[in-house]
Amino acid sequence: DHGEILDETYPGYRTRTHNGNPSFQPVLEIPLIVSPARFADTKALVRSQDIGDLIREAAGIEPSPPAGALAPDEQFTSEMGYLTYRKGRFKSVFHRERMRNWSLFDLETDPGERINRIESERETSVQHLVRVAELVEGFQASPRGEAELSDEDRARLQALGYLDDAPTPGSP
Repeated sequence: DHGEILDETYPGYRTRTHNGNPSFQPVLEIPLIVSPARFADTKALVRSQDIGDLIREAAGIEPSPPAGALAPDEQFTSEMGYLTYRKGRFKSVFHRERMRNWSLFDLETDPGERINRIESERETSVQHLVRVAELVEGFQASPRGEAELSDEDRARLQALGYLDDAPTPGSP
C-alpha cells in the first residue's frame, strides 16, 4: 500500500494526514525487505507494479511482459485529489482538477519537497506536464455500455441486497 504523513507539513498543501493528498516522499518511501537480496541497486525505485516480477523471479518464473505505459525509471501515482509523477531526481505534484496548478521538486537538492522549481526548471516542468497528460489519457478506462445481467447473476445480486426486488427478466 503506502506510508503515511505523520504531521509533516508542505508549503501550499493541507497535509495533516495523507487521505488523497499529494504523495509526498513519506507516503512513497516504504521499506521493502527481500531475502535473499534480489536488487543490484538498493537505491532504485521499486514500484507496486514491480513486485509481481520480483515474486516471479524468486520462484524461477519468467517475468511478465511490461504492463502499462510507464518506463522503469518513472513513477506515477493517482490519488483522489492529486496526480504525482517522478522521473529521475524531479517529481511533480498536480492538482487533479486544476492541472496547471502544480509543483515541481528536485529531490536531490530539496528532499523535503519545500521549494517549487517550476520557474527555474521550465523545460523539466513542461516535460512533466506533457508526460502526465499522456499517462492520464493512456490509463483512462474505455467507456462501457450497459451490460445485460443474466438471470443467475441478477438473482445473486438480489440475494446480496444489491438490487431491488423488481422482477427479473424471464421471471413471473
